[in-house]
Amino acid sequence: MWVGLDDTDSREGGCTTYVGFLLSHVAGEFLVQFPRLVRLNPNISYKTRGNGAISIQFSRKGSSPFRIGKFDGKWIMSNARNDGEDSFIDELRAPAENIIEKHYAKDQENTNPALVFCMERPPESLYRNALQREIDLEESMEYARYHSSFFRTWGIGRGIIGSLASIAWRPGRRTYELISYSYPHGDRVSDRDKQIIGEICESREETFNSMDSQKHIALFPRERTPVIYGIRSTSYDVLLEIQSRIAEIYPQYDMNFIIYETNQGTDDHIIHDPDSMEESGSYSVQGTVVGMPSRGIGGHLSIPFSTTCVNTNLMAFEPSKEFRNVLENLRPGDILRAYGSMGKGNIKLEKIDLMGVSEIYRRIPPICGVCGGKTMNLGRNVYECMECSHRSNPTYSREERNIHMGKYEPPVNARRHLSMPWKLEGYF
Repeated sequence: MWVGLDDTDSREGGCTTYVGFLLSHVAGEFLVQFPRLVRLNPNISYKTRGNGAISIQFSRKGSSPFRIGKFDGKWIMSNARNDGEDSFIDELRAPAENIIEKHYAKDQENTNPALVFCMERPPESLYRNALQREIDLEESMEYARYHSSFFRTWGIGRGIIGSLASIAWRPGRRTYELISYSYPHGDRVSDRDKQIIGEICESREETFNSMDSQKHIALFPRERTPVIYGIRSTSYDVLLEIQSRIAEIYPQYDMNFIIYETNQGTDDHIIHDPDSMEESGSYSVQGTVVGMPSRGIGGHLSIPFSTTCVNTNLMAFEPSKEFRNVLENLRPGDILRAYGSMGKGNIKLEKIDLMGVSEIYRRIPPICGVCGGKTMNLGRNVYECMECSHRSNPTYSREERNIHMGKYEPPVNARRHLSMPWKLEGYF
């Protein structure tokens, strides 16, 4: 049996993963594999923060238990195998509803939770659609009415979309995130302690989006939520090893945590080489720079770009920081593959693969070969000496380019949850 939940947080507080953590603890003996944190379309207008939904599989017939977290210092166990599907909605319904009732962000217009129980998983297309477009609420409500075993919504119930989509996810690419909690708000962690924890995480090759070359640390949330830190990795065993090292120094951070299986860092939202591109969709397209980069209001960078299916602009916004400084060195004729989402007719960049760097030549007015005087441009590449009227052609000098072929991405603090860091390209 599958349980999905979503949309319990707001921009001011709350945390859907914490609700999933509590439900995993309450029904721990019935857990199968890892609870799942599934990120959906990052471009939708009504998302709260990370646009992540939770789904958890339960069974009375699980076997081969293993450790996935702790609650008040005691291990949370899950079952590696599910030896039979069964329904026990009556046992889980009240605890799940009570947890959501207590912990969702009330009186917030954009917080509209949902809880859904399914014996049969929705088709994967429901997950794929939720990555690419804004799903009609009634469309998901209709599915829940006819195909779920039970569902409940709060407010207008928009969380039903993510709840169903998270259950519909069939992991191909997958990663893991260990999230440590302190209710109701994550502990204030000093800069020094953040640095120590960041370096512990960065010491393992399997982790990603922990720290970048500029020592920016991306483990600690800015919002006032129950989350202390979140560590992302391609290996859950490595996450347990890292947590053990952290616990030796900071035992207070080893009391409440859980490991989620996720689609973070997988590029699951990307459609490669589409015939057409739609608003709110995310794509990978190859094309050519056709104009000079320019800065706009607020520091955003715009780069004219042409592909076989669209003429558009590549956009890099202020939060991407030094990524913009690299992109500012692009020039007409450069060939690259862009990854990003369509918004207002532009591609909002997540990363690029620069595949070809054009040669740029600068025209130099010649010195007169007869008298050594200065020349002026008459047009049509003809220069005339200002002293003796001798005419000649200009010379050209190849400019040094301040950018080279390669793969570029924003610093860790400016990356989307779903966007695959170049570091993981070989892993997948």
